[in-house]
Amino acid sequence: MKYFFLSFLVFASVHAEIDKMVRISGKIGNVFDDSRVKVTDAHDQTYYLPRNVFPKDLRMEDGKMFSIEVDQAVLKDITLIKKK
Repeated sequence: MKYFFLSFLVFASVHAEIDKMVRISGKIGNVFDDSRVKVTDAHDQTYYLPRNVFPKDLRMEDGKMFSIEVDQAVLKDITLIKKK
Protein backbone atom coordinates (compact mmCIF):
# COMPACT_ATOMS: atom_id res chain seq x y z
CA MET A 1 0.00 0.00 0.00
CA LYS A 2 2.91 2.32 0.75
CA TYR A 3 4.23 1.94 -2.82
CA PHE A 4 0.82 2.68 -4.31
CA PHE A 5 0.56 5.92 -2.33
CA LEU A 6 4.08 6.97 -3.33
CA SER A 7 3.32 6.21 -6.99
CA PHE A 8 0.15 8.28 -6.78
CA LEU A 9 2.06 11.25 -5.31
CA VAL A 10 4.65 11.11 -8.10
CA PHE A 11 1.92 10.86 -10.77
CA ALA A 12 -0.04 13.75 -9.21
CA SER A 13 3.00 16.05 -9.11
CA VAL A 14 3.96 15.22 -12.72
CA HIS A 15 0.38 15.77 -13.85
CA ALA A 16 0.28 19.14 -12.08
CA GLU A 17 3.44 20.24 -13.91
CA ILE A 18 2.00 19.16 -17.28
CA ASP A 19 -1.13 21.22 -16.65
CA LYS A 20 0.99 24.37 -16.40
CA MET A 21 2.29 23.98 -19.96
CA VAL A 22 0.65 25.41 -23.09
CA ARG A 23 1.46 24.29 -26.64
CA ILE A 24 2.07 27.06 -29.18
CA SER A 25 2.33 26.28 -32.89
CA GLY A 26 2.86 28.75 -35.68
CA LYS A 27 5.62 30.41 -37.66
CA ILE A 28 8.54 32.62 -36.80
CA GLY A 29 8.25 36.23 -37.92
CA ASN A 30 10.78 38.61 -39.39
CA VAL A 31 12.05 39.93 -36.02
CA PHE A 32 14.26 37.79 -33.78
CA ASP A 33 17.29 38.48 -31.62
CA ASP A 34 18.89 37.17 -28.42
CA SER A 35 15.98 38.23 -26.20
CA ARG A 36 12.75 37.89 -28.21
CA VAL A 37 11.18 36.31 -31.28
CA LYS A 38 8.18 37.61 -33.22
CA VAL A 39 5.74 34.79 -33.93
CA THR A 40 2.36 34.30 -35.57
CA ASP A 41 0.52 31.39 -33.99
CA ALA A 42 -2.02 28.98 -35.48
CA HIS A 43 -4.84 31.38 -34.50
CA ASP A 44 -3.26 34.16 -36.64
CA GLN A 45 -2.25 36.16 -33.55
CA THR A 46 1.11 37.93 -33.68
CA TYR A 47 3.23 38.59 -30.58
CA TYR A 48 6.75 38.29 -29.17
CA LEU A 49 7.97 35.28 -27.19
CA PRO A 50 11.16 35.19 -25.12
CA ARG A 51 14.02 33.60 -27.06
CA ASN A 52 14.75 31.22 -24.17
CA VAL A 53 11.48 29.27 -24.66
CA PHE A 54 12.75 27.94 -28.00
CA PRO A 55 15.24 25.07 -28.27
CA LYS A 56 18.81 26.32 -28.45
CA ASP A 57 19.47 24.38 -31.65
CA LEU A 58 16.43 25.82 -33.50
CA ARG A 59 17.62 27.84 -36.47
CA MET A 60 15.70 31.12 -36.58
CA GLU A 61 14.46 32.15 -40.01
CA ASP A 62 11.44 34.10 -41.23
CA GLY A 63 8.46 31.84 -41.93
CA LYS A 64 9.88 28.72 -40.27
CA MET A 65 7.18 26.59 -38.63
CA PHE A 66 7.52 25.67 -34.94
CA SER A 67 5.65 23.91 -32.16
CA ILE A 68 6.75 24.39 -28.54
CA GLU A 69 5.37 24.06 -25.04
CA VAL A 70 5.73 27.04 -22.71
CA ASP A 71 4.81 27.60 -19.10
CA GLN A 72 1.57 29.52 -18.54
CA ALA A 73 3.55 32.18 -16.66
CA VAL A 74 5.21 33.19 -19.97
CA LEU A 75 1.80 33.90 -21.49
CA LYS A 76 0.97 36.49 -18.83
CA ASP A 77 3.61 38.86 -20.25
CA ILE A 78 2.52 38.58 -23.90
CA THR A 79 0.99 41.55 -25.70
CA LEU A 80 -0.69 40.93 -29.04
CA ILE A 81 0.49 43.04 -31.96
CA LYS A 82 -2.50 44.65 -33.63
CA LYS A 83 -2.88 44.12 -37.36
CA LYS A 84 -3.10 47.17 -39.58
